[in-house]
Amino acid sequence: MSKRDRETEERVFGILQRTYGLMGNFVHNRGTEPGEGNGEPDFTVDHDGGRLGVEITCIHIPGKVGGMPLQQHEAEKDEIVERAREKAVQFGLPPLKVDVIFTGNPPKKKNRKTNWADTLFEIVRSNCPEPGHITYLGGMDSDLPEGFHWIGINRSLKWRKNSWSCEDEAGDVETDFSAQLQERIDAKASKLPQYRKCCDKCWLVIAALGRRPSSFFEYTDEMTTRRYRSPFEGVLFVDVASGTVNELSIIEAA
Repeated sequence: MSKRDRETEERVFGILQRTYGLMGNFVHNRGTEPGEGNGEPDFTVDHDGGRLGVEITCIHIPGKVGGMPLQQHEAEKDEIVERAREKAVQFGLPPLKVDVIFTGNPPKKKNRKTNWADTLFEIVRSNCPEPGHITYLGGMDSDLPEGFHWIGINRSLKWRKNSWSCEDEAGDVETDFSAQLQERIDAKASKLPQYRKCCDKCWLVIAALGRRPSSFFEYTDEMTTRRYRSPFEGVLFVDVASGTVNELSIIEAA
């Protein structure tokens, strides 16, 4: 599991801690990626006189952009930005907050993605602002190289590390995703007997990160009327961006 994946799980679990007072001794079990552990739920914690397991999985809108799944489209752009950030660290650039907006689809070929990452690094290096200042490049009349729409470079005195991220254009918000929630429940149900070997009860948490178009979900009033088949003792939908938790109404799976 990557550092970013574990940080995502920790952020989701932190929302549950605040919402349900899960302040007992807890363990963040080691998995391979968000929601895909090694026979253990992502977290186990002392709660309500027993040991509670918390399994976290993320939900994404299944649309496509340029023939590529939306989530993959975003991941490809994230990879380009991360490569540029790593090069900046190796080069010794000062701590910066860099935000990037691309245009069109990211290149599919590895060498072209490397070229985009190198180009992004050179743009930032050449336009690195003075301490305490911000530089904005591009926009409607952008003279940036092909593929780049806008870049913000913030050299705030409070930054202690390089934080680079890809920003996206606005996306549609999904408001009817009951079928997708049931799919995530069904996908995890077969793993519950293994999870219960290390906990008395287990919750399934389905999280929408809400930072990118592939994870723009809104839990509407109509969604509250839906019921789901589940063997888990609790199923929760977490909107990470707003920090809100909605408990799904469940019936015991057949």
